[in-house]
Amino acid sequence: MNMIKNNSGHIVTVSSNLAYAGVAQAADYCASKAAVNSLHDSLRYELDNIHKAPSVRTTLLCPGHLLTPLFATVSYPKSGWHQFFFPSVAPVDVVKSIIQALDDQHSKTIMLPLYSHLMPYRQHLPSYLKDFAQWVSGADHMLRNFQKIISASKCGRYGLTIYKYGIRNFLA
Repeated sequence: MNMIKNNSGHIVTVSSNLAYAGVAQAADYCASKAAVNSLHDSLRYELDNIHKAPSVRTTLLCPGHLLTPLFATVSYPKSGWHQFFFPSVAPVDVVKSIIQALDDQHSKTIMLPLYSHLMPYRQHLPSYLKDFAQWVSGADHMLRNFQKIISASKCGRYGLTIYKYGIRNFLA
């Protein structure tokens, strides 16, 4: 409520490319990320039009495959062409993008890597093109070894570092 009262602040919502595409063995994840996107949109409009707090900024982060412990068991294709067209994203690149959004003080959507910008348009494709894109990406087979339950101890030092020292000090 202080953000609304002061008409300042910045809310960063973490979603995923999978908010825009269903993937075999990840229905729960894809559905929850689609819900996160809708929640983010609703929040933005509510802040602007209901609470009259347009200076409370919102950023939606929709990354592709992240190189984090959460996705360590994902069977990601290793071919050169796949790495070129569907590169993984390093956590430090995500953090830098978030810091840039906070510094810019504008509401925005961050899509990483480059192919992510095409994901919202996927829904407008005919089924046969969606099926082809799904096949090319290999998305339906990436999660065959994925373990959905991860203990807090496997979250890695980055999450703990950011929590302990703050996001700006993390990159220093």
